[in-house]
Amino acid sequence: MTQSQPIHWAAKALDPSNCGASRDYSQVIMTSVLKFFQTHVSTEDWPDFNRQFSAFRRQDTLLSEPILWSVKHDPIARWELAGNYAPELSQLAIRLWLCPANSMPSERAFSVANYVQDRFRSNLSTERTSDLIYVYMNTGTLRRTTEMQRKQGDRLQLRKVRLDTVWKVRSNEY
Repeated sequence: MTQSQPIHWAAKALDPSNCGASRDYSQVIMTSVLKFFQTHVSTEDWPDFNRQFSAFRRQDTLLSEPILWSVKHDPIARWELAGNYAPELSQLAIRLWLCPANSMPSERAFSVANYVQDRFRSNLSTERTSDLIYVYMNTGTLRRTTEMQRKQGDRLQLRKVRLDTVWKVRSNEY
């Protein structure tokens, strides 16, 4: 994967599996990452943030706790745990890791918009088009939720029938 934007390099630099001496980046990349961080961290938080980031990259000080490095496979969980040790760094890392990695959701929304507002419906108002897109996008979620509720209801009814049957069988035995 070719990473050319500073946000991509920042995410990679905040990935626990990319830390340590064997994962050094070029000076150009680290400068780009630090500039990215400077634009997204307040001036008063910058000294603490920079110190925390350096400690993280070196796996130093409180950020070297074994519990923090045991969750390398899940960066968000790792940064939630690190919140007590590096609050400024973990806050930005979580925000960064929660960003969608691709543009698929927006592409899907545009595709639905093209489907909803075709040449026959070109006179729809913006509000009506937005409402139709919302309904279309959430119909699958509603259907799955309804099916799950129905299945859970069936299970509850089945349990009730089984308990009634067991009670009748036991009361006839005595």
